[in-house]
Amino acid sequence: VLVQSSSYKKLGKFLSTMAKKKIFTLKDNKGQQQITAINKDVEPLKSFKPTATHQDHSASQTSSADSGTVQLKRLWRSGTAIGEYLGCHKDTLFDEQTLLEHIQQLLSAKGVSVSNGKFVVPEEMYNVVFKPVQAQYKVETGQPCTFKQLSSALRCKMQEFHEIKIGDAITVKKGAIRPIKFYVEERQGGRKHLTHVVNLEDFAIDPESFCKACMKEFATSSTCQALPGKNDKGMEVLVQGNIAKKLPEMLHSVYGVASEFVQQTK
Repeated sequence: VLVQSSSYKKLGKFLSTMAKKKIFTLKDNKGQQQITAINKDVEPLKSFKPTATHQDHSASQTSSADSGTVQLKRLWRSGTAIGEYLGCHKDTLFDEQTLLEHIQQLLSAKGVSVSNGKFVVPEEMYNVVFKPVQAQYKVETGQPCTFKQLSSALRCKMQEFHEIKIGDAITVKKGAIRPIKFYVEERQGGRKHLTHVVNLEDFAIDPESFCKACMKEFATSSTCQALPGKNDKGMEVLVQGNIAKKLPEMLHSVYGVASEFVQQTK
């Protein structure tokens, strides 16, 4: 029962009403209400019939994951200087494979001889690509270089983007891919726990919807709040309990997020 979404709004009101209807038997334990018995012979429990089994629920989750699997791809924007050298518009986006293919075509067009995947670095290439990052790649004019070295050096000078694909919907965002991060906070000397989850928006997951999904999946309470601080944008989902082991599995099975993009911070 999602009490927050019902007319009761609060758990205490819900329990008191059920006790008056003699559905529950309650006992006060140091200011907290505990259910000591459930009367299944009264309405509406007597006539209650479940509409779906646990197996049906799992099947629906699998179907949801298959239709909405998250696919991520790193992209790089050429920019003005690199765009001029590569012969493309400054806003052209490359992934690793298309950049490598473009490099091969460029070297062929410039008449650069390639042997066993290596070529001699022309002076123009050195000045545009390698000179600012020469110490990192240790490549000089006239020295042999591989496609991998050239591609890496180019990407160092290009602005990173990433692409999120869910079904047929594609979204391109500026910056590197940020994993979904979570940590478990201990409370009351380790007797209780609270799991914090952030960066859901980077995977096109609505925090409010995810909050409700956690309440159903883990049978616990969950809230959603804005991240603290002026510089931190986005929402944080707080889930009662330690769900560190189950959270990556749930994100993969329900939302299609691979485990490599789910990171426990502490």
